[in-house]
Amino acid sequence: MNQEEKQNENKEPEVKDNVEEFCMKALSAEEQKKIMLQISEEESFNLKNIQQREDDAVFIEDEPDKALAKLLTINQQNFQERQAYARHLSELIILIGDEAQQQLTQIINQFISDSDEIKKILIHQLNLLIDHLDVSIIKQHLLPASMQLIKYHNFDIQSDVQKQISRIAQKLTKEEINELILNDLILMAHDESNEENKMVALQFFGSYAHIANQQFLESFISIEFINAGEDISVRVRKESLQQLPHIAKAVRPEFFVTKLLPYYLQKSEDKSSWHIRKACVEIIVRLAQIAPKQVRQNELSNKMVEFLKDSNKWVKASAFSLLGLFIHTLHDCNQKNEQLLNEYCRSINKDVCEYFSSDQEIYDACAATFHHVVEIYGQEKWPNLLKLLQNLVKNKGVRKMLAENLYIIAKSCGPRYAEKDLVIILDSFLKDLNDEVKYAAAQHLWEFIKIFDEEKRDNLLDVVLIIQRDQKKWRIRHLIAKQIKHLVPLYSVDNIFQIIVPITLKLCNDIVAVVRKQAAKEMHSILQSLNTEDETSQIYYQCLIENIKAYGISHRFNQRQAFAYMCSKLITLKEFESTFLEQFVSLSLDPVKNVRITVALIVQKRFKQGHLKDNQKILQMIENLKSHKDREVLKILD
Repeated sequence: MNQEEKQNENKEPEVKDNVEEFCMKALSAEEQKKIMLQISEEESFNLKNIQQREDDAVFIEDEPDKALAKLLTINQQNFQERQAYARHLSELIILIGDEAQQQLTQIINQFISDSDEIKKILIHQLNLLIDHLDVSIIKQHLLPASMQLIKYHNFDIQSDVQKQISRIAQKLTKEEINELILNDLILMAHDESNEENKMVALQFFGSYAHIANQQFLESFISIEFINAGEDISVRVRKESLQQLPHIAKAVRPEFFVTKLLPYYLQKSEDKSSWHIRKACVEIIVRLAQIAPKQVRQNELSNKMVEFLKDSNKWVKASAFSLLGLFIHTLHDCNQKNEQLLNEYCRSINKDVCEYFSSDQEIYDACAATFHHVVEIYGQEKWPNLLKLLQNLVKNKGVRKMLAENLYIIAKSCGPRYAEKDLVIILDSFLKDLNDEVKYAAAQHLWEFIKIFDEEKRDNLLDVVLIIQRDQKKWRIRHLIAKQIKHLVPLYSVDNIFQIIVPITLKLCNDIVAVVRKQAAKEMHSILQSLNTEDETSQIYYQCLIENIKAYGISHRFNQRQAFAYMCSKLITLKEFESTFLEQFVSLSLDPVKNVRITVALIVQKRFKQGHLKDNQKILQMIENLKSHKDREVLKILD
């Protein structure tokens, strides 16, 4: 190599280490053109929208006195200003301090008397203020405003504000809750003239349940729910069911079994309204997560089967959507209802798909829970589940979801079935035209390989070798680099040296910086696995050491940078000081700034606090780095 070539090699890499530039070079001219067109469209500005934003822009006063004056007269401002100040209310109150807090009621009342949109913004701001204000201020100003809003005639506003009241209740004493909140909410729960008041009261009781006194919950609030279940309004009855899991979670198990479960089972038989039965379906999974094992195994499992055969298609659709999640709650039950499995296996049959607005709804629900169901039924019922899986993988919309969880499915069905049925599915995922599916399949590849015996693992190592070759798929290569430390313990030293080491060294030279960095950091796990007393291992070990050291003296800056990343992990090895330290120190004088920055980051993070912090070579290294007077390096080291 002549002098000019050497100078070019060590020239400051202004562009070379840029991932996007490298990726562009790997693409064809047509692909580059498409990407640049897409970027130009995404980064273009709509002048009309910019002008509109400028017209709507509002200056928010940041001087406390002026901001307070504005808030005290906010009802005199135009809508844009009122909206803007409402959105910044919490930060303005905190900015202004005590003076604003003392006049908070006057400020809030102006927003309360404004439009519904402003009220909704106000409620969100109240939520933020609860975390920052003293309890006395909350009781004096925020709670009265919230209690005023909860009686407003807009159900969405009432529903939102009850959540804030339940948060305030957590800061109050039992007596204060009774006096300031519960008395009004109980009246609302019995308001025969307004069903929405009843519903909001039930929502509050549900939100409040986890902090309520258990005796009060069982003797009063639970009775309120049971009574609401007999209300003339379907909406009220439905709300009482939707909030039931909150109550069930907070009461004693025996109270749940003797009082709440019979109420639930009774409501699930309601022939007068399918809405009520559907509401019962919608909470069955949450109840199952709370219920004792025997209740899940018997009453709730039988009830789920009934829902799946209901006369109303919307009830059945809801039941099929939640079936996989329900089955997963049976994980600790000795006996699983066979009918549940049979129904699950026909989830995507044509007659079931007719219950849904779109076939994709049930495909999504089924695919999202398939791995959970296999975990419950395991190898014994795998033949029943295989046909369903084979049909699911034909649906493009769920292939990514299935690919993400294929390793869990493989663990649950066991190595025999995984080899026979799942390897071919994995292969189809890795060859999918959709990159997201490929990425999902590669994400847990080592966990899929782990379940097999040594012979089958050796065969699957070829998969790793093949998928990392595609130069256009850097995310896949990055995933493989991240899994090297997990793959190494699964293989013999021969396979490690002959296959995994070449893959890792190739990734250390990748065109994408993040891949190089990740692969370099994994080199220490390979070195550790080869450092055994076995003669062959020692040969491999010494050979790999020489390969690693070669990176440190390479004429290519990115290889020297990779060596620095390797050293960031190799420091944990007892041989580091005698084998790699001197070469690592030499990088502090590297002619390329990017390398020096990388070295400075590693020294700051790994060496200045470690067992080598007082090592003379490290101290000299720090001085060398500072001598270049690079602003970035000095900032890192200081």
